[in-house]
Amino acid sequence: MEINRSLLIACLAEIEGLLGWGESSSWSHDDFENLSRRIWQKTGTRLSLSTMRRIWGRVRYEHSPNIATLNALAAFLGYADWRDYSQKLKKESCGSVTLENVQVSRPNIDVRPGSGSRPYLLRWALISSIVLGMVILFGTRRPRVSEQQPSVYNYILSARKVTDDLPNSVIFTYDAGPEADTKVVIQQSWDSSRRELVDSRGKEHTSIYYYPGYFLAKLTVNDHVVRETPVYIKTKGWKAIAEREDYPVYFKSQSIWQKERLVVTAIQMRKALQTDQFNNKWLQFANIREFPAIDGNNFRFETSLRNTATVEESLCRKVRVILLGTNYPIILPLAEMGCVSDIYGYLGDSSLNGKKQDLSAFGCDFSKSQLLTCEVKGRVLKILLNNSIVLATPHVQPIGHILGIRVVFEGPGEIEQMTISSPGGSAYDLLK
Repeated sequence: MEINRSLLIACLAEIEGLLGWGESSSWSHDDFENLSRRIWQKTGTRLSLSTMRRIWGRVRYEHSPNIATLNALAAFLGYADWRDYSQKLKKESCGSVTLENVQVSRPNIDVRPGSGSRPYLLRWALISSIVLGMVILFGTRRPRVSEQQPSVYNYILSARKVTDDLPNSVIFTYDAGPEADTKVVIQQSWDSSRRELVDSRGKEHTSIYYYPGYFLAKLTVNDHVVRETPVYIKTKGWKAIAEREDYPVYFKSQSIWQKERLVVTAIQMRKALQTDQFNNKWLQFANIREFPAIDGNNFRFETSLRNTATVEESLCRKVRVILLGTNYPIILPLAEMGCVSDIYGYLGDSSLNGKKQDLSAFGCDFSKSQLLTCEVKGRVLKILLNNSIVLATPHVQPIGHILGIRVVFEGPGEIEQMTISSPGGSAYDLLK
């Protein structure tokens, strides 16, 4: 799809002005991650970090963004979609700016009360600044500083686990530079709420991880990410965890196995959470480990499971099946048919959003077990439910090395079988 490059530049400039984070050339990995999260929260569309970096010119890419990406950018600014943004910007610049030719003439400004939802004087100032920026951009600007350009100071961040079990304390060794008055933070993962302020002159800091997974911890100095390091918290086989805001509840291993099935009952959940209402109360089964010889470009994952809550206990009985990878997770959503509007998933470069897509094919009858299959083959990802294809989509970027599996139930649940395999490689029966 060919787009008007000037309109895209205008859109990006407006987003930068809205955020107020300064020049995008100085944005860190953390800033792009934060913006991706904000776009998803406001629009329901998740743009990957690689997509964000391509749009803002951090990665060389010759093609134009697809229409779904453009729609998300426009929606973030409050427009219906990219067409709506394009038409309104062209109308407002009529008689003022010809973006294609970068010509400036007398502004046509409507200052009548109630003449529009956005102040036209401010919009004129924005468009004028965009035009000036374009002249600089295509004329005399210096090359952007690469995100990968070495820092002046050799910042250090490394992590060492103290155990192979849960919970797990991690000892971070860091060097945040010679300045004593800097703000230094260590962030456990992508979740910005998991931040801890540390001594700017210190060398070690410890942090507790209560949940297993593959995380990318960050060292930030004055709100800029300067170093990242992976933290891989494994499990010894399957771990069942009831999630809570303060501390999670771990179920004893012997209490979750019933005849080669993983089961946590409503009685166990009531006891763990002290409630018989499981709406937005989550149980996760986690098996975080490496799977040698499983090819992220060519594999088949299959599981049979059931949310065992009653409608009185959990209205929607949602389920999320998550395959963790070194590049990103694959998140597959299920729910009762009447609640498919409120589910979301993630497939790397694309997302699933029940608010913006018809995801009724992911609706379930949890009175019986549901057979869910995820297959990646020939750069195509297929999702099947009870042997019927519910989604087939291009899958250009592989998940990477698969590092674990997590199944999350809204309320109690059971897993009857689970396998993962690669043709010509290994096959794993995960319940034996």
